[in-house]
Amino acid sequence: MKEIRIEADGEEHILSIEKKSEDSYTYKLGEKTLAGSNFKKLYQLIIGIVAADFTEENAAGKEKCSITFSFNDGGSKKFTYYVYNDRYCIVKADNNITCLTLTKNLDNIIAELK
Repeated sequence: MKEIRIEADGEEHILSIEKKSEDSYTYKLGEKTLAGSNFKKLYQLIIGIVAADFTEENAAGKEKCSITFSFNDGGSKKFTYYVYNDRYCIVKADNNITCLTLTKNLDNIIAELK
């Protein structure tokens, strides 16, 4: 993985990994260097967003955030989160598959990034 771009509340946060040598990496949040353990904690929160249920409803309305994973091979995967109700967001993947996820999980990630 090359980077993860999170856009929320009008802000953009970029988590990135740079390989320094065979066994050494630099982890960053924007321009700020992070300890590997802090980077991994954020990464685990992001990839740990779990679908609470699948839905066939259209993902539309107020966008809460988007998360784009960019890979070293040049590929990417984008997930956009829309407010559904007080408890859930509808997640729309770039392949148009939708599901529901708990809003509090996104709020935890956004708080950690700030």
